[in-house]
Amino acid sequence: MNREQAFKQLLATVGQDLQGYGRLEQLLEQQFAAALAHQADELRQLGSDIVAQCDALQLSRDQRLQLAGQLLGAGRAASMDAVLKLLPAAAEQACRQRWNALVEQIRLCQTLNLRNGQLLQQQQDLMNRVLNGDSDVYCAQ
Repeated sequence: MNREQAFKQLLATVGQDLQGYGRLEQLLEQQFAAALAHQADELRQLGSDIVAQCDALQLSRDQRLQLAGQLLGAGRAASMDAVLKLLPAAAEQACRQRWNALVEQIRLCQTLNLRNGQLLQQQQDLMNRVLNGDSDVYCAQ
């Protein structure tokens, strides 16, 4: 693969991941709604869908890192910032905007995932207290 093809393929992964993280955002919102509604079957299915989406996004990231390493050459850390600096100024600016949009989408999904995890943990804690009682119910105060 020549340098131009590597650039095109690397930038294509950014576009694909923008769509992929958009899909992940939708799945995380659905997971939150299902958790609020206590829909166990829906949560199981969404969990599987989220894992599959994350696996696909990880493969894309791995490919992007490999291509970045190829473009930057041996001995340099593979970073998108360094790759983007190799582009002509106009192309760099356009690609950097897409890259920054992807970074923001990733951060949003991380925030949603954390929110969902906290909700599910709170629900689990509440269920444990209901089923097992508080550990200090019979302790002298």
